[in-house]
Amino acid sequence: MMCLSKQIKTVRDWLQSQGIQVGIRKDYADYFLVRTHNKKLIKEIKIQKRSTDKHLELFYLLHEAGHSITYQNQVTWSYQNLPYTLGAQINEEQERHKDWFIVANIMEEHDAWRNGKMLARQLQIELDEKAYDAEWVDAIKDYINDGHRKFQN
Repeated sequence: MMCLSKQIKTVRDWLQSQGIQVGIRKDYADYFLVRTHNKKLIKEIKIQKRSTDKHLELFYLLHEAGHSITYQNQVTWSYQNLPYTLGAQINEEQERHKDWFIVANIMEEHDAWRNGKMLARQLQIELDEKAYDAEWVDAIKDYINDGHRKFQN
């Protein structure tokens, strides 16, 4: 069985082969971001270093990698999920409290978890799928609860 550090390195290496910069540091919020700098497209993933639970570090790296997979396949994803699609042209500050945006966000988060699990299988990572699925469900519940609060306002 591959140790967790090697599993994390395998995912990082795959992301870097896709042109995605990866950072794992203390006090980071997990994210996948696409931006332009000097007319160049920059794709990056940052995740929080989780010294006490390396499984969570792997899970959230896979999850953020899942967002990158959705981004790479955004035309297909948008077509399959209309009208619940978050596009780069969306002004999140203006849209984040609209019902369609809340639902789209939950769908995208779900798909990122699914994509991360599929990536682990593709990379032949010996993922603790039961623990991954439990974290997936907890994360989606958090997004649903957050969405529910926004629906009430």
